[in-house]
Amino acid sequence: MNTSEIRQAVSRLCAERNIIEQELLKTRNKMVRGSIVPQMRKCSLANCSKCTKGEKHGPFLYLSTVINGKSIHKYIGKEKDNQLVSSLKRYKAFKDNISRINKIHKELGSLWQQYREQLTVEITDNGLAL
Repeated sequence: MNTSEIRQAVSRLCAERNIIEQELLKTRNKMVRGSIVPQMRKCSLANCSKCTKGEKHGPFLYLSTVINGKSIHKYIGKEKDNQLVSSLKRYKAFKDNISRINKIHKELGSLWQQYREQLTVEITDNGLAL
């Protein structure tokens, strides 16, 4: 990649990063960190026709998240809570945008390294090798 191509790639990545950063700054609503997990459960009834056959009830929806370093599942119910789902989606989009910014930073670091190498001259016994 020549210096012109490197400059173009840096410019493109900086523009993409700027768009993502602006999107992140637009986030105003609260987010929930976690995911919705469907689970099948046995009930506590001794004579349940399903459970006695080895079948389970459900699926029941749980919020899976980490609190104070411990993984927890909090019961949501059979019907999705639309507000909770929206909050989870916002968190995932936010997290994905942060991941993309980190990748852009790595790409930029590599491009700047290549750019520096192309613009650096060697010093020889006879002076600068331009």
